[in-house]
Amino acid sequence: MDNLPYEQLAASKPFRILVGKDKKEFMMHAGLLAHLPRPLRALVNNKMKETNEGLAE
Repeated sequence: MDNLPYEQLAASKPFRILVGKDKKEFMMHAGLLAHLPRPLRALVNNKMKETNEGLAE
């Protein structure tokens, strides 16, 4: 993962991810997700429902 400037990370909006059948919630900064593998990057960088809502289930 490239070095991500702290200011860019801190300024990015929160993104919620619900995992598993119990939908355990994890919060991450969108700026961090944007620097992870392609499927996670797509959640915050496209015009998908998840991008607009800031939530992935």
